[in-house]
Amino acid sequence: MSEIEPPGLPRGVVDIDGELREVAAAEVSAFDRGFLYGDSVFEVLRTYAGRPHRLEEHLQRLERGCRALGIEPPSSVSQLRARAHAAVAAAGGFEQVLRIVVTRGVAAPGPRPVAVRSSVLIYATEFAEPEAELYERGLRLATVHDLRALPAGPAPGVKSGNFLGSILAMQRAGAQGGDEAIVLGPGGEVLEGASSNVFVRLGEQLWTPPRALGILPGITASEVEELAGQLGVPCGERLLWPCDLYGASEIFVTSSVRGLVPAVEVDGRALGAGRPGPLYRRLREAYLRAVGSQHTRLS
Repeated sequence: MSEIEPPGLPRGVVDIDGELREVAAAEVSAFDRGFLYGDSVFEVLRTYAGRPHRLEEHLQRLERGCRALGIEPPSSVSQLRARAHAAVAAAGGFEQVLRIVVTRGVAAPGPRPVAVRSSVLIYATEFAEPEAELYERGLRLATVHDLRALPAGPAPGVKSGNFLGSILAMQRAGAQGGDEAIVLGPGGEVLEGASSNVFVRLGEQLWTPPRALGILPGITASEVEELAGQLGVPCGERLLWPCDLYGASEIFVTSSVRGLVPAVEVDGRALGAGRPGPLYRRLREAYLRAVGSQHTRLS
């Protein structure tokens, strides 16, 4: 059989159970439960000025996710921290995306979660900066009603490797002309984006759906809530519905890789003036300032 090089792989390295490998040579067992069943937990973050942003919070959330799924990671948080920094240094002098994955490990196929040694993979790959136009043009959002597309799946609040719900949600959003999926719960309530948290401005108040609904507690979302408080912007949690999205003056989504991204349309309906709003701009500027103050440029 001839080997076909996977297209479009980024530059960088992958740490597989403590061994650094080039991206093209990074492989795991065909019997790893993360590959077979999505039986894993992961975190994704990026570097600013060559330094991982909010690494501690991501490692803590990774640890909570492992506990929730009964996965015993073979490495302590301090070991994972050291390995993450080593991978960043080995990858090169460009901004990177860090993906830290803990799988239940290699075992014979079957649904029973056999107690095996878990596997840890740390990807340090080149960060592809979103086009600046994205933050000016904004996203077209599409609501997704199909319950099978819930990103949380059977492990609400856990960033599980079983990501099929988010993939299906984005597939359905794309079919509706959307750039980002907003997933609705069983009663039609707004939950979250396929890979983001959502914030909605109604009047002078900024709202986000309650985490008690099983929403992943976003690290960037928490930063935004802190910044809103510093700017004197009221921000809280409440149940939101599609009609709230349609009547909002501003909406934006947050994620660790993209930061804050504005929306200009929901289900074909224009939001506000059809362009990113003033509150979003204030918060994004504050976020970029905060990130810049936390990291110094590597020499």
